[in-house]
Amino acid sequence: MRVTADDGIATLWLEFPGTPVNALSPARLVTVARAVAAVSLDPHVEILVIRSGKPAGFCGGYDPAWLATLAGGDDPGGFAAAGQQALNQLAAADLITLAFVEGPCTGPGLELALACDYRLAVAGPDSVFGFPDAARGLSPHWGGTVRSARLLGQRRGQELMRTGAMLSAREAAAVGLVDEAFCARRAKIALRTFLDRLQRRPRKRRLPWRPFAAPLGEQLAAERRALQAALSQSEITFASYPPTISEVTSVFPELTGVIGEDDHAGRFAAEVALRGTRVVVVAGDNASLTRALVEAVRRGRATPLEADQARNRVLTAGDFASLAHAGFVVVTGAESGPPYGFLEPRMSPHAILGVPLQSVVACARLAVRPGRVVGIDFPAAARAELATGRETTSAVLTTAAAWVERLGMQVALRAEEPSLPARRVA
Repeated sequence: MRVTADDGIATLWLEFPGTPVNALSPARLVTVARAVAAVSLDPHVEILVIRSGKPAGFCGGYDPAWLATLAGGDDPGGFAAAGQQALNQLAAADLITLAFVEGPCTGPGLELALACDYRLAVAGPDSVFGFPDAARGLSPHWGGTVRSARLLGQRRGQELMRTGAMLSAREAAAVGLVDEAFCARRAKIALRTFLDRLQRRPRKRRLPWRPFAAPLGEQLAAERRALQAALSQSEITFASYPPTISEVTSVFPELTGVIGEDDHAGRFAAEVALRGTRVVVVAGDNASLTRALVEAVRRGRATPLEADQARNRVLTAGDFASLAHAGFVVVTGAESGPPYGFLEPRMSPHAILGVPLQSVVACARLAVRPGRVVGIDFPAAARAELATGRETTSAVLTTAAAWVERLGMQVALRAEEPSLPARRVA
């Protein structure tokens, strides 16, 4: 972490090592709380902005080293208490705190943002808010259940936990989870305008501040008990959003190919294009791409201009020759699929080929380079299941999973036979 200051406003930059997106643990939260306390001692600082120093996003998961200690049998209640205390100290800080969110803000990252006085968000395809682990039985345990209910109301707060829904930045603003959401072009001026308004108000340290009434203490104790109970169940797993698999491979290739006519093909092409990458669609349906982009605008994940720019990055082609320079080629929805023995040799020798799960074994058998073939299915809009062929290399599987996760999808890995149950990517 590092701190910068200018004209009464300090910025705490989160730059934790190890993952593309900041990952949190109780120890890291203590570090944040200590930094906030140190900044609070400066009489010239009135406002503290907390934001990510990493380009991939604000915070999207738990520190893997911390998860390993939980798996090793360490006291989960003690870990929950340590994280609660650190975020309570943040919430009680004398100066005004503001979380500036660009990219994913999920799980512990959202708990950190909720402990701040204000939250601003850049509305983009990667900016999402939610508690994805809650739907699998692991509710927030650092005060998130309490603070989200206070902002959203009890009913909406419980619904967010029960469903594990992921809200776009503008959806989060509409329900009151964040104070303002704006497009990336307006981010700098919108932040400056909001800070100017805050500086004209009385300083928070002059106000009576009692964040820990007795009922809150009881609710935080309930969070600790819930964590202990959840971790006693072996099937509980933690979500990773977005990619935590590989820091190196999370960036898409310059050109991605999509083969398919279903809605999954349109959504996949739209998600890639919204992130600034060119896409070539073979045998595709422009209507499915249009529907996906319209939905992105409706949910506030893109502006109409950004959707038009994404559409211009998508080229529709009629033959496989257009895929010669694609680094990632994905086939969706086709029961029989294209003639893989004809397609695969015409691809770049370094490209990865993703085919439907039921075709992965047959395609690998026909492929000139079977090690680069991986099975990919999309059972839901925000989910993907990957399977290996008999010769798929671990590097190909890791890279494909990271690329798909980069699109905001939860990824499950299957064994060679698609009939086997899926397991989460840890």
